[in-house]
Amino acid sequence: MVLRSSEFGSTQGLIRPADGVAPDDHRYRAAMIQHILARYVNQGVRSRGLSMTSFIATVGEIPGMTADRQRRIMRGETAATFGDFAFWVAEFPKAAVEISKYFEHWDRGAR
Repeated sequence: MVLRSSEFGSTQGLIRPADGVAPDDHRYRAAMIQHILARYVNQGVRSRGLSMTSFIATVGEIPGMTADRQRRIMRGETAATFGDFAFWVAEFPKAAVEISKYFEHWDRGAR
């Protein structure tokens, strides 16, 4: 969905859509929601002085909450679930604020 997948979860702002993908494509929008989440999670985990592996080790047994799966989510290789979203915004609420701002810029007339 994005032009440069290497920017996923790390680049400030949105990533340009891939050639042939419209910015109002629901799949691109979902990818940008996950990108914003990933950026705040990656920054938050690092700001705590942890790696994803060491962070996940602190949360206990939660289905789907493996370091390998979460790393793939943060790179955009695996789709995040609502459960992932709920877990991570509880840890890093700023992500939800920024995702909400992204929602506000959607063209309400596009279907």
